[in-house]
Amino acid sequence: MGPEWENDRIIETGLPASGTIVDIVDTGNLYNDQPQVEVTVDVKPPEGETYRAKTLMIISPVYMSQFQPGKIVNIKYDPADRTKIAIE
Repeated sequence: MGPEWENDRIIETGLPASGTIVDIVDTGNLYNDQPQVEVTVDVKPPEGETYRAKTLMIISPVYMSQFQPGKIVNIKYDPADRTKIAIE
């Protein structure tokens, strides 16, 4: 039950919000030759204050330019633990 399973669960059951990528850091782990990264996001839920959260993702290098600081992304967050997010 790794980070990809958790991300899938959050995308399926989480609440929608927008977010701005603040930072992206390579973890040094590769899965099927794809890098795993830790993405820090400022989450802007429809109601409530903006907050910062992190998520682990496996991203193809082809799509890495879409996950740079300043980019706006759609996310879902776990209403029971808002620090758990997944980028859609």
